[in-house]
Amino acid sequence: MALGLTTTQSYRFVILPMALRIVIPPLTSESMNIIKNSSVAFAVSVSELTLFAMQAQEETSKGIEIYLAVTIMYMITALAMNRLMAWVEKKTRVPGFIAPNNPAGAH
Repeated sequence: MALGLTTTQSYRFVILPMALRIVIPPLTSESMNIIKNSSVAFAVSVSELTLFAMQAQEETSKGIEIYLAVTIMYMITALAMNRLMAWVEKKTRVPGFIAPNNPAGAH
């Protein structure tokens, strides 16, 4: 406001850009929680998956491969989300506000 900006301009050009850059790191945690908590729903349906795997094993004799494929798909999804959010965090980092990724004392 001291610069002569209206309230709308203050929010658009000053407050919201800074706020969004500060909010992104917690969004990373929330994104990972969404993926991990979906695995809780997966755990509830383990009996159905086990039944499906047993049926598939009877038909194909590859029950282990089915469980392995599900595990690998989960790991790929979690890793992709983690890397994507790390990239977004790096691009939107506020200089001096969030510590760099280098070890303590390294310059």
